[in-house]
Amino acid sequence: MDTNIKPRGFEDFCSAISGGMSLQQQVAYINRTFGKDAIPSDHPDFWKLIGDQVQLVISEFEELRDDGFGEQNFKEVRDGVADIIVTVLGIPHLAGFDGEPIVALADERASSAPRIPREEWLQTAPALELIEQALGFLNAAVSHQDIKALQDGVLFVLTTNLVLPFTLRFDYFNDMVAVTSSNLSKVSLTLEDAELTQRHYFEQVGIVTRVEDCPTFEGHIVKVSGTQIGKDGKKYPDNKFLKCRVGFKEPVFKD
Repeated sequence: MDTNIKPRGFEDFCSAISGGMSLQQQVAYINRTFGKDAIPSDHPDFWKLIGDQVQLVISEFEELRDDGFGEQNFKEVRDGVADIIVTVLGIPHLAGFDGEPIVALADERASSAPRIPREEWLQTAPALELIEQALGFLNAAVSHQDIKALQDGVLFVLTTNLVLPFTLRFDYFNDMVAVTSSNLSKVSLTLEDAELTQRHYFEQVGIVTRVEDCPTFEGHIVKVSGTQIGKDGKKYPDNKFLKCRVGFKEPVFKD
């Protein structure tokens, strides 16, 4: 598949998937939809912007831990695994290094994880400790502004995250397609929908947001303006892409 193809909207995205769009290409597309392009290495805020992306990975890990394992909700575990893939592979996209060999190596390493019956999935909770350790490594790479350590950190996080689908025998690639399709439905198709979404997050959650045009197809995206703590006690990192209150569809996972 031509890596320069930029599918516009849900139907073209599904067509691109059937044509062989890779995991990294999916992530690059959804990041462009979020308004995130590759950052020049000499950009004065390069490491600040990469650090912001790492905070998004941490935010998704917390949702995996709390909404998935904490609430004993297996669907949220699958959703959390896919969201971590989206955010951690957003780092190669933003930093300008090739994520494809990282995905291949992470898949190879995680595939050796022991399998257990899915009904015993709560036994995999210790895997969270490994993911958390990997996130610490990733954070340290940003603090030291070390691009090689950043690449290793992405591999570490992705590998520990992929242990869960291999152990529990669910197809993370198909889950990624479902989650990416769901992410596309976060885009507000009209300015009125975007403004309604802003009002909801301000009045109900206490979060200040901004509206930007969607770069990949006609629509608008609502983003968090500055890292904030909502009324729900959750941390909302700067630039987090919030779901439209009109038309958003939850991912549907195949067994």
